[in-house]
Amino acid sequence: MHALKSRDGIRLFHVSEGQGSPPLVFLHGGLGQHAHFAPQVKHFQQTHRILAPDLRGHGRSDAPRQLYSIEGFAEDVAFLCSEESLEQAVVVGHSMGGLVALELAVRFPKLACAIVLLESPVVPPADHAKRSDALLSMLRGPDFTRTVEQWARHMVGPSSPHAEQVVTDMVATPQFVAVSAIEHMLRYDSAAAAASCQVPMLVVDGAVDTERLRRLCPRAVFGKTVGGGHYIQLDVPVQVNDMIERFIRGLGEAKEK
Repeated sequence: MHALKSRDGIRLFHVSEGQGSPPLVFLHGGLGQHAHFAPQVKHFQQTHRILAPDLRGHGRSDAPRQLYSIEGFAEDVAFLCSEESLEQAVVVGHSMGGLVALELAVRFPKLACAIVLLESPVVPPADHAKRSDALLSMLRGPDFTRTVEQWARHMVGPSSPHAEQVVTDMVATPQFVAVSAIEHMLRYDSAAAAASCQVPMLVVDGAVDTERLRRLCPRAVFGKTVGGGHYIQLDVPVQVNDMIERFIRGLGEAKEK
């Protein structure tokens, strides 16, 4: 089911499918949209309740001229979960969406029983900010569309069957949304959030300082894919789905002990 919910006059698009526990919430990355989790929605809706929104400013959701922060995205997702009567969900976030999942778990503990971070810059290595600042400077410039297209093609790779979809979706994102979202993503203190996170966490690939994250969040477990680019959920969906399924089984086994 496709639906629009209005929060303070801003319409938030989302897909709600399936039945079964725990529910799963899929959060796309910056300049993305809900369809970037299409293989996961199709697979998991057979056995789980699914919620997959377009974050504010992205896809079919409204894009007001405002700041776009990780905290604000998390508040929107919490609103949608409440509207859909979802609690104790496994929240799966890709890239920037992983930071939104982390923020959601810290600020709204009743909503998230666990989080999965795919290719997400949670507790990134020291050189990550410098590289990202260079990209942000180009996104602010007059050649926004060309910059985004080159960035998107670099992330998906020329052989990816999903390349054109990802490029189209990213280019369609308004420049003011993209710049604000990336600015706030770089400012977000993922180390502090990770240290405060009290739910199980699966981290798959991504720009991550693994040893530091282990110290901050001893409950975190790690996975690696083979053969995917930045969009691992599209490039190697079977690997990603299998890891999510195994992680969910582990949550159930832990409860039974």
